[in-house]
Amino acid sequence: MLRSKTMIEGNQIQGAGKPRGTLVRIPFLRTPLVWVLVFFVLQSAGLAEASAPTESRHRIVYRSLTAFQFNPLGLQTDVDFGYRYRLYDSHKPILSRSHLAFMAVGKLNPAYGRIGAAVVIQPLAVLKLRFDYLYRGYFGTMGMLQSYDSPMAEHSDQARGQGKDLNINYATSGHELKTEVILQAKYGPIAILNQLQLFYVKMNLKGSDRLFYDAYLDTLLPNEQPVIANNAHLFYITNFGLTVGVRYSLVHAFYPKSWQSSGASNVNTPSHRIGPMAAYTFRSRNQEFQKPTLVVIVNWWLRNRYRTGQETHQAIPYGVLAFQFEGDVWGK
Repeated sequence: MLRSKTMIEGNQIQGAGKPRGTLVRIPFLRTPLVWVLVFFVLQSAGLAEASAPTESRHRIVYRSLTAFQFNPLGLQTDVDFGYRYRLYDSHKPILSRSHLAFMAVGKLNPAYGRIGAAVVIQPLAVLKLRFDYLYRGYFGTMGMLQSYDSPMAEHSDQARGQGKDLNINYATSGHELKTEVILQAKYGPIAILNQLQLFYVKMNLKGSDRLFYDAYLDTLLPNEQPVIANNAHLFYITNFGLTVGVRYSLVHAFYPKSWQSSGASNVNTPSHRIGPMAAYTFRSRNQEFQKPTLVVIVNWWLRNRYRTGQETHQAIPYGVLAFQFEGDVWGK
């Protein structure tokens, strides 16, 4: 139920399905953090500090992340394992850590599992692209999966708890495509990271249902329609392993107008939350166990259908406690 990518790891666009010339406004592209990000990307691109490549050209690598989420509740372990190829032999900082990777991906929590593959391309130090395909399988446990025929349907924690008591949740499966764009930069002790994700999910839902609740995005996901999530971070990085900062998150689901009542607006999204986060990276033991990091996120909901006083008091935060590590299995 949780897939929170934490530490390291606008405004308009042409609307899909809209008449030519119609534009869809994307709120997060007007946030100040995104514009601050542009400055740091430009600064990073111009850094002259030399850094010799130290990574092996060919590597077998892995990454593990286990996270507990609160408001809404979630618990999940993610594992990536695969081949990574270093793209450049360069002393230029802008080309450092550039690579191409092919990864097997597994995600497991008490409600469902996912398995698939990902292609990761990092052509520059400031830019990373990732493309995932995942097969989702729900177990019919923990009150998941519950599906609905309208974005207006009640899907609060209480409503889903009642649905669980009535056994309306069921086991099913489906497919997920995800595109991720990460912009990241560091200037002195200040770092900034923006993670933009585009989801497209096709689940086998019962009857005429066309939406289902997802705890990671905490909203009703539309079947075969796009959903955008954006996480913007501003960090201060110390020289003894501690990183502190602020995180702003946005989720926006695109519901066709034909799915909503006449004149009704999107009551579920966009949702917003913001607050502090901190991470501490312990000393790496060896190549097989690197960058063990403990992450804490405490955010408050600024806009949410149920978590800003409608059912849950706005003073109750969204929280994440996560532990991640990575390593090299083989290198040449």
